[in-house]
Amino acid sequence: MISTRQQRASPQTSSARPAVAAMNLDRSPADVPQPVGVAPGDTGAPRPGDVTRSSASQAITRRRPSESTARLPGASNDLQPSSTLVNLPSYWPAFTSEEKRRFDYTSPDGSLAPITSIFAYDRATKSMLYQDYNADMEWQDTWYYSAKPEYGIAEWRDDYPQKNFLQKVIFGPIKKIVMTTPIGWGENLPVGGMYSNRPAFSLLRSTPPQLGRGSQSVVLESVLHDFTTRDGTRYDDVIQFLYQQKWGCGPQTGARYWMAKGVGPVAIQWVAEDPQTHQLVESVRIDAVVTFMAS
Repeated sequence: MISTRQQRASPQTSSARPAVAAMNLDRSPADVPQPVGVAPGDTGAPRPGDVTRSSASQAITRRRPSESTARLPGASNDLQPSSTLVNLPSYWPAFTSEEKRRFDYTSPDGSLAPITSIFAYDRATKSMLYQDYNADMEWQDTWYYSAKPEYGIAEWRDDYPQKNFLQKVIFGPIKKIVMTTPIGWGENLPVGGMYSNRPAFSLLRSTPPQLGRGSQSVVLESVLHDFTTRDGTRYDDVIQFLYQQKWGCGPQTGARYWMAKGVGPVAIQWVAEDPQTHQLVESVRIDAVVTFMAS
């Protein structure tokens, strides 16, 4: 998500996503959580409108960033040659049928408003769609992604509701960000390994036209063979990874994902670096109830 991405997240000057205390919890480049007490920086990129959530200081914790999460290196994969590699794309939703896969997320203490993500296949672009909705089921953003060598999952386009009236008149109701270099989410990594890349906007394919460049890093923290969400659903093959993004002059932000193989993101925790203290700010974990829907 430039979310999240989201939530999910993608860059946007006017960031959006649920707020915990002063955190802007979107999963995209500019819309993932903002550190408490720190005003969002200029990301140099566009993103959705603000969705406020109940303030709850108990919903966040702080810890010092590890070496792997405090930096956004330029290398593509930090691999240990003798390590067993995990194929990260196999944990992301990927299908070409007419089905839709819905994830309804809630927090254990009610400090974060519910959000919904729906995955579907788009035949026109031959891509998966990762669509986010707020508690009122109002559309917030859509990521377009597909499998691509060296990137693993390549997030190549992000759409958002157009909030600017004049741009809405000129360009239409949807703000579209297309990447010349996609946001990579990693291909094959050992536990503890890191993937990173530097995504960039396409000036002419984006509407309105815009430029932007960011940094993305993904650290595979663990592979879990016994993971249970709050509704009692047990998964026996789950990867836990932390991603961090930085766009323009904006802060380093991201999330921790728990993805079940053959299912998708069954739990998420928003994570951002406080630029003043260099500590990580973490939200409570939100768990999903997963529904497989026929078209």
